[in-house]
Amino acid sequence: MEYAKAIASGTVATVRDTEHGLEVLMLQRSSRESDRFSGAWVFPGGKVEAEDQGDDVVSRARSAAIREAKEEANLALDAPALIALNQWEPEPSERHRTRFSAWVFIAPYDGTVTIDETEIVDARWIRPLDVHQARDEGTMTIPPPTWVTLLHLSTWRRVHDLMAWATQREPEHFLTRFTVLNGIDTLLWHGDELKGGPVGGRHRLSMYRDAWAYERNS
Repeated sequence: MEYAKAIASGTVATVRDTEHGLEVLMLQRSSRESDRFSGAWVFPGGKVEAEDQGDDVVSRARSAAIREAKEEANLALDAPALIALNQWEPEPSERHRTRFSAWVFIAPYDGTVTIDETEIVDARWIRPLDVHQARDEGTMTIPPPTWVTLLHLSTWRRVHDLMAWATQREPEHFLTRFTVLNGIDTLLWHGDELKGGPVGGRHRLSMYRDAWAYERNS
């Protein structure tokens, strides 16, 4: 069976320095029946539209991220400041007939935030691991790609060091396979033994009810 091509989108994790360490801006989406991420806390962003300019899919996704960040939270971002971090998309399947290929960028930002109060109903600067704790406590709903991205961001205390690391690497492609292992919803990525990796290879997110667990050894 042939599946439609994934729809390109762009999001941006804006980060700032504080005396308590690095913080990231999270936006809460409004509650809508037609929205798969209704009520979730996410980074600013959305799908690539015809107005988004660029010579390739990455630059157009960057343009979309900048435009959406302006529309959703009145963020003033410049294209050179956005560094591509990762690309996320689900494998083609009956479960995901409509798929998004989401480019995640990071950018420093310490300006004003004014939400549109339509698509976005709340905004919060917060440390990445505090988002994880809030998800475990049931006070914040977080999509899995956002959760993993926050885990990556949590390893850095200062924006300068994070941006220096990001500029020296190639964006990583996370082609997600959904499965259930021992009754637990699990996401698999490259390097996991259940996704073509070596025996004993682990690259997965196990989504337990009370806490999620990310494993990676390959």
